Amino acid sequence: MSDAKQATPAAELERQICSATEPKNEREWWSHYEIARLRAELTAERERADRAGRDCNGLSLDVQTLTAERDALRERVARLVGAMEPVAKVHINRAGGNVGIAWHAIGIDGSLPALADGEVLYVLRTALGGK
Repeated sequence: MSDAKQATPAAELERQICSATEPKNEREWWSHYEIARLRAELTAERERADRAGRDCNGLSLDVQTLTAERDALRERVARLVGAMEPVAKVHINRAGGNVGIAWHAIGIDGSLPALADGEVLYVLRTALGGK
């Protein structure tokens, strides 16, 4: 027979420390409360990490949706640019320091965009309700 003492298993030590019915000294009571506090903190952090993971999954879906919308808009812009046709050509007459602009079109809102000599104005038929 061996005279060596065997160590108390960790599960049994934990049961004794965490049980309110087991007699304890001051250190053991402190350990009991510290274990409870740390477990509660660990549980709260796990829940926070789970929420953050769910939030990240939601953001991932938002990014996918926005990426698809962006790609669709880029395709639409490419189609619209392909449908553009010139409606006027700008000619700038410079005489004695004065600049005059001559053209045969005005913007939909009545404004005159700043254009350089030789630039061409375009209109999108589809933007005006055309095909």
